[in-house]
Amino acid sequence: MRVLHNIDAFPVLTTPLVEAETNVKARSAAIKFTLNALPTPDETVSLEQIVEFRSDPDSTSKFLALRNWINEIGRTGMCEIEIEQKLEFLLDDYAKHMQLHRMKISSGKLETILTTTAEVIGNLATFNLGKATKAVFEYKKQKVALLEGERTSPGREIAYLFKAKEKFK
Repeated sequence: MRVLHNIDAFPVLTTPLVEAETNVKARSAAIKFTLNALPTPDETVSLEQIVEFRSDPDSTSKFLALRNWINEIGRTGMCEIEIEQKLEFLLDDYAKHMQLHRMKISSGKLETILTTTAEVIGNLATFNLGKATKAVFEYKKQKVALLEGERTSPGREIAYLFKAKEKFK
């Protein structure tokens, strides 16, 4: 600070310098591998799409979880290869979980749509509005189940990377 900015500065450390240095290395490695895992949008992706993605509340929430994961990894003192392998594992685990969960939800949605349509038509024909309304809400329950599955999925800390890859393929 003295040389670069002509300012007198004094370090205040709450941890020994060696431990702080290890944590910095682990955090730097986590940031490096995370940035490498982010997709690079090509020329077909507009700036508006990127801004929309970044301002989406779901993306923001996932980004905060990713940043928290980076900070936690930084405190572990893992070596670079362990961090890289941990990130690879989490990405794979999350992708498999979401694929399976979406398959379950998709088949559930199809079943709900088919049975809901039949029930609504049948119940409207017999003026049973309570059952018709109940059948319509089954579809909404399926969507909530998908969101709950995402929130409890393994590897959800890196969901931002997964979502960015899906968006900017």
